[in-house]
Amino acid sequence: MTVTDTIKAILVDDLGVERPKAEICGSMPLRDELNIDSLSFEELRVRMEEVFHITISEQEFAADRCPDLDSVVALVESLLARSAHARENSG
Repeated sequence: MTVTDTIKAILVDDLGVERPKAEICGSMPLRDELNIDSLSFEELRVRMEEVFHITISEQEFAADRCPDLDSVVALVESLLARSAHARENSG
């Protein structure tokens, strides 16, 4: 499953977004189109940390820095790459 598909699953299955996963597109605003409020936004951050085994700071995951699915995916992919690079250099 891709990062995008996993985040869509979190949005629908865990956060209760009432839109089919197939209809959620990358440029869709999280707040306006998917009704993600500040509590749900924080739940999304925590759930992604659990699923992807990464740490996402509140500064990195601010609503103005991650307004849509594409920006959230880009952040997670960046953190996953950074985490993989750190593991390679530590072992």
